[in-house]
Amino acid sequence: MRTVVSFLILISLVITLSPLLAYPVHLILENFVDYPFHKLISHVTLVCGLIFSGFYLKYHQMYSRQSFGFDGSKKVFMENLLQGMLAGILILALLELFLLLLGIHQIKPNLDYFWSNLFLIFIKATLAGLVIGFIEESIFRGALFSSLTKKTGAVVTVSLTSLVYAAVHFLKYRALPEGTEITWVTGMEILPEALFRFSDPSIIDHFLTLLVLGVLLSMVRIRNRNIAMCIGIHAGIVMAMKVTGRLSDYIPGSQFDFLVSRYDHMLGYLSLAWLLVLAIVYWRKFLAGKSLSGQ
Repeated sequence: MRTVVSFLILISLVITLSPLLAYPVHLILENFVDYPFHKLISHVTLVCGLIFSGFYLKYHQMYSRQSFGFDGSKKVFMENLLQGMLAGILILALLELFLLLLGIHQIKPNLDYFWSNLFLIFIKATLAGLVIGFIEESIFRGALFSSLTKKTGAVVTVSLTSLVYAAVHFLKYRALPEGTEITWVTGMEILPEALFRFSDPSIIDHFLTLLVLGVLLSMVRIRNRNIAMCIGIHAGIVMAMKVTGRLSDYIPGSQFDFLVSRYDHMLGYLSLAWLLVLAIVYWRKFLAGKSLSGQ
């Protein structure tokens, strides 16, 4: 129970301190780039999550490369990461294929920009996927997973980390009105509004999709005892989402419209069913009847 409480305190600290810490970062960056403050807070929150998860490991006297999920040889780690990326791309590509076949998405009629900038799109998508995958997996399937597993067991660990992983994706800061003076308290002032999506019942399909994805990534972590493949799968999914976003469009009014979330028109009940099937198959093939220790 003490471990769970400390875990919840950690999450609360990250969410409440990040808006404050975003201000000094803003002061540094404003001399070089005009970056929206609401987006900056989101990025600072992600970095704070990584830093604070390290403190969490130290608190439990577990701070190490292995506890962050970076175990095994570099060669095997890189091989697993690349395998994971291919798996993540395939998972999202098949989902996109389903959406195209059901008439929920369509290939964009004018792809001149896409083909002429394909290399740049690919590089940006890959970098974004790897950065997001590295940070989020180091936090959720790395540091938090290791510390919670040691103290509570795999079931509680998978449940808590997957729930929080899904929930933080709905922490969305809104853009500030033009001309707003940014101070130390600006981030805290807009924090309550950043929780607005949690009052919207229509997020349930999107939330459950991310929850099941978190469970699937946790099972991969348990089987491999490191986060290499988790990073790869995460990166591959993000990368494929960014590329398909340039390649296809959502078609409003489809008879299967209920299968996608109104927020991104990609994830939803269809992706939930797809990931649920993958999670069940993965469980039965690799983990059923085996020890669930993630260490």
